[in-house]
Amino acid sequence: MRKLKGFTLTETVFTITLLTLIWLAAAELMVASKILGSVAKHKIQAIYVAERAMEELHRKPFAQITSSTSNVSIDTRGTPDNYTDDLMGTQEVTVTSPFTHYKKVVVTVKWNDRLPLSTKEMSERLASFITSDPQTN
Repeated sequence: MRKLKGFTLTETVFTITLLTLIWLAAAELMVASKILGSVAKHKIQAIYVAERAMEELHRKPFAQITSSTSNVSIDTRGTPDNYTDDLMGTQEVTVTSPFTHYKKVVVTVKWNDRLPLSTKEMSERLASFITSDPQTN
């Protein structure tokens, strides 16, 4: 009897199963990296919002630097004129005076990040000391 050359059904099924598992793992990694990239982008945008608030506080007269809370919009897609794709959040400014002529300012930006299967509360915090000129007081 002549022996046929080729793959058996068992070898073929095993190979297809193995390739499918590898493909599914790669697809899951791509989805996870896209989610992590999106979260990182939102964090960068939130830091930008906090930095902008901190710069505004540094420009204010020392006596006008006070704690506050406001709503903010975090631009997620780089479209400043389109607010429909933005994440809405809050910006909290906390001011304390640990020393004379110094104010510790903490700007916290909070938002709910929309993940594929859930929503997660996220926040970024930026802190600085602002000083007054003691000769002007």
